[in-house]
Amino acid sequence: MLVCATSCSSHQPWASPIPTLTTLPKCTTAEHVNQLHARMITTGFLKNPSLTAKLVLSCISSPREPLVEFARYVFFKHHAFRDFRDDPFLWNALLRSHSHGCDPRGALVLLCLMIENGVRVDGYSFSLVLKACARVGLVREGMQVYGLLWKMNFGSDVFLQNCLIGLFVRCGCVELARQLFDRMADRDVVSYNSMIVGYVKC
Repeated sequence: MLVCATSCSSHQPWASPIPTLTTLPKCTTAEHVNQLHARMITTGFLKNPSLTAKLVLSCISSPREPLVEFARYVFFKHHAFRDFRDDPFLWNALLRSHSHGCDPRGALVLLCLMIENGVRVDGYSFSLVLKACARVGLVREGMQVYGLLWKMNFGSDVFLQNCLIGLFVRCGCVELARQLFDRMADRDVVSYNSMIVGYVKC
């Protein structure tokens, strides 16, 4: 057993949160995660916001799905609607896990949760959602996100406009990409390269 093996390494290793954080990367199965979760409950570490925040950040990008699911559980159970409304850092970590993981549509759901619960959304949040839309070809949803960008005064952000151009190009909507490109007050090399890629694909 993962937790028992670790517990034998010193007299009272679980009196400190360090063994918890060092054990996390070794968890490979849901059973391992459940053992660690039980240990965190009995030690009271789940009531430590600093530790649980570190746990979320260390697990959320793991290639092991049980760890990712555990990080999401801990986040929603102990952080999501309590202490992190003004700082989207942990929310963005979850958004990134959806955007780059096997559930890009989950990024849209998470963005809606953020807005509905008064969590501050920043440019990085929007970029992750637009990239998630691009991965699965959600043009309509991407345009809705873009409309929201304008309402929240992010609409003229070159980086986000480039994300939307990338979405249009990836979905084969080069005319929409060109319309946005022509309306941009400022363009950078990414803007031009994205349009070139779009025309090459056509």
